Amino acid sequence: MITDIKRYIIDFIEGKVNAKEFILQFRDNPQIGDYIQSFVVEGKTFPVSYIDEEQGTVLTAEVPYNIRVVIKTFCMHYPINHILTASEYERKASDLGIQLNIQHAMAKFIREAFPDEAFTIDPTIDKKFNFLLSATMSYIGGEEANELLTKVMDEIPQEYSKTKRVKLFRERIKELFHLESKKYPRWCQDPEWPFCNGRPMKFVSQKAINCETYEFHFVDVETGETKTVVQFY
Repeated sequence: MITDIKRYIIDFIEGKVNAKEFILQFRDNPQIGDYIQSFVVEGKTFPVSYIDEEQGTVLTAEVPYNIRVVIKTFCMHYPINHILTASEYERKASDLGIQLNIQHAMAKFIREAFPDEAFTIDPTIDKKFNFLLSATMSYIGGEEANELLTKVMDEIPQEYSKTKRVKLFRERIKELFHLESKKYPRWCQDPEWPFCNGRPMKFVSQKAINCETYEFHFVDVETGETKTVVQFY
């Protein structure tokens, strides 16, 4: 049980509490959200996106500031009326970009609620996020892919130079994702690299169905199972 919520939040900001642990604690322990919400000034709002069921379009609206809504928007690329499953939330809690957004949101909260409180933001998440941003090929991505990218990065010794770390990282990624020369998907939207039994599948080909719709074909190199990802311009 967390007895000092303010201290727990600061420990997360300073890297003394694991980021994934903090995000899952926020979900499971309503006291954290209640504590933060109690400091929100009246009239504060926050922009959210949602699906208009009648029109089938995504709209944006200003809503009363709610820290739970804020955290949920960080944990998804979907409009806010999408319901996150427990497994989705668990995976999102490991995402470095989400961790970084939440760390900054908590730092902003402490600064606003306790302007005289001294603390230092731990740079670890930011450094890891920026390493992946600079080292990862733009066509590789997706929830399972992002988990694997983070795992590969963490396996490379930190004492190596960044140049050597990037080189080793890319070599390992090419091996794991079965990349051959310049053969890779030209996604219409964000990458959605499929996995099979926890492994990246091999990209085979892509095909235009019409001027707006493309199919991306993949195969599992061990089982021969195939998957098709459909994206739209």
